[in-house]
Amino acid sequence: DWQKRNKLTQIITLVNRFRNENAALQFTNNYVECGVDNDMLIAYLKTHGDNKILCVVNLDANNRQSGTVALTYDQVGKPH
Repeated sequence: DWQKRNKLTQIITLVNRFRNENAALQFTNNYVECGVDNDMLIAYLKTHGDNKILCVVNLDANNRQSGTVALTYDQVGKPH
């Protein structure tokens, strides 16, 4: 029942709101893999115009992970 409010419908509602508010999340061909110094993390940058979203995903289901993501000045839109 999609009309019933529960944790799952709240999460889906948030994800859809973020996707609708950010043009970078509305396309699938606009991502660049970013370097990260931890094999248990993956990072990628999605861009569309000035809208930039950095996503970092933890591949370890049981533990928190930390790491450093490498981005270029061009990727974040800053002058050198």
